[in-house]
Amino acid sequence: MSKGEFIAQSTTIRAILWEGGLLAFDDTGWRSVFKVIRFLSTHRKYVELDVGLKASYQSRSWVFSLIKRIQGRWGPTRFFQKISNWQPAFNFYANF
Repeated sequence: MSKGEFIAQSTTIRAILWEGGLLAFDDTGWRSVFKVIRFLSTHRKYVELDVGLKASYQSRSWVFSLIKRIQGRWGPTRFFQKISNWQPAFNFYANF
């Protein structure tokens, strides 16, 4: 997914998803999906819901499993609730 595609999709989600709405992400151990989750956590008002799923850091080797654990990339599925329609100012910048 290119940066432009991500912006277009996030704009669509923001327009469709009402305050209090739920988002579910599958394959959250993938770097690309985790990047979207990190963006929502730092740049928007979403809260992660604890639905009782066990965190899994399983990967192809113990090295990659360790990297996932350090980065907090656990899966397989995570759920978020939109708590506000807040958006940062147009000149706001933060790494995600």
